[in-house]
Amino acid sequence: MDKFYVSVGWRKLRGYKLSTHPFCERCLPFLVAATEVHHIKEVKTHPGLSLEYHNLESLCKSCHSSHTAKTHRMKKGRIINHKWK
Repeated sequence: MDKFYVSVGWRKLRGYKLSTHPFCERCLPFLVAATEVHHIKEVKTHPGLSLEYHNLESLCKSCHSSHTAKTHRMKKGRIINHKWK
């Protein structure tokens, strides 16, 4: 696991985000408990935003998993853009 995700700064910010936004921000208006904190702009590509509150999104496990899988597929070029006529 990346050292960042076990750091005191990340654990505190993650806890604060979940306490201020306890519901999944993608499932709204349905109230689904958020259990994950997602970086909108990735830590790898935007390390300066890794501890910025405005770069975080509270998500449920399902939304976070779906987003992560889609991102990985896009990076591998597996997403095909179809143009329907």
